[in-house]
Amino acid sequence: MVRRYRYRSACPKYVKYWIDEVNDLKNELKGIDYALVTSQAEELKKIEFIQLHINDFMKTVADRNNPDLSQAIDDVVRRVQGEQR
Repeated sequence: MVRRYRYRSACPKYVKYWIDEVNDLKNELKGIDYALVTSQAEELKKIEFIQLHINDFMKTVADRNNPDLSQAIDDVVRRVQGEQR
């Protein structure tokens, strides 16, 4: 539960960061033919890809950090049973 809360509270910050990165680079390249700045145009494509997928990525990472509920219960039961012996 705590991790999901952190995911929800942190995710908009990451999305906003990447939106700002895209906008900043677009402003730098405004009025310049992309053929003249190919490395920056490639960088823009990469940043736009990140911007579009960061939310799904953050959700996946948050889900992977949480143990499977049944596995967590089994681990607790084993630990308690081990302490009682």
